[in-house]
Amino acid sequence: MGLNTNLSYKNWDLSVVSRANIGNYAYNNVASSTGYLRRATENNILTNIHSNYFNTGFVETTERNLLSDLFIQDASFFKIDYITLGYSLPEDTFKDMTLRVYGSAQNVLTVTDYKGLDPEITGGIDNNFYPRPRTFVFGVNIDF
Repeated sequence: MGLNTNLSYKNWDLSVVSRANIGNYAYNNVASSTGYLRRATENNILTNIHSNYFNTGFVETTERNLLSDLFIQDASFFKIDYITLGYSLPEDTFKDMTLRVYGSAQNVLTVTDYKGLDPEITGGIDNNFYPRPRTFVFGVNIDF
């Protein structure tokens, strides 16, 4: 579901784009494939292990561990994708020209209980996923 809001008051305008997904689940493959003790020294290389190891106590990865429903997690979420706040200078400020200054943010907020990188995963398996960046844009619109 989604909610788009456009508000304006005098010379100010605000736009917010948000959405939610309720009732979906995802397999946290990052936790399942790196959350065991032998991973720390696998191939004689010191490697980080997932903090999930402290919950499971798995010593090595096995098919039984990987198929455990322990790694299926609630991936319901609420996201604010975009927020834009703008101010338009009064029309009589410049002759034959209007000016609007704005700031915008993308990927503002994600509210979820999911323990992986991002609950919004194609295919329901959290692996080979690069996190979405949070970006900020400041701009000026000039019409003449």
